[in-house]
Amino acid sequence: MQILFPLCGVRSDVANAAKVLFWKARKGLSFVLTFESERDRNSAIMVARKYALDCNVVLAGPDDLV
Repeated sequence: MQILFPLCGVRSDVANAAKVLFWKARKGLSFVLTFESERDRNSAIMVARKYALDCNVVLAGPDDLV
């Protein structure tokens, strides 16, 4: 059994869009995570992907067909 956690970028003002993630932990519970830089955001995505793979969790964006 796989668990699905949508994790994707956020569309907001141009200055902050590259630093923000949207994470829907479960139905009715979502978070917007803001990072200091685009590099920090990308690092967080890489770490999340690594641990998701280890825990049999699928990380997907809004346009991904899972």
